[in-house]
Amino acid sequence: MRLFDSLDEDIFMPRQDFDEFRRSHLASRPVYLGRLRKLERERLFEQAPPLGSFLVMQIGQERPIGMLAFASADGGHFQPDMDTLFVEQLATLLARLTHHWEYTREVME
Repeated sequence: MRLFDSLDEDIFMPRQDFDEFRRSHLASRPVYLGRLRKLERERLFEQAPPLGSFLVMQIGQERPIGMLAFASADGGHFQPDMDTLFVEQLATLLARLTHHWEYTREVME
């Protein structure tokens, strides 16, 4: 999980690094499943397998707040025809929790 507006540099990701991927791979579906080009892997992952398969999706529907991604060294692990219900529900939960954490941090400061 990477967040666009996070103050935590371990999970921070510049929004523009994800925007191009989102426009090209997530315009017609909520979850990308499959292989990524080297440049895409380098933008989305700090240590991605050199080859393999990936699951990538945005967190937050109206205004994305981040991305959720999984990588496998197995090139055939994530396939475009796989069911994505579980990860879509996980991303919805992460969006809600992230908003709660941000609110809690603001209140405590």
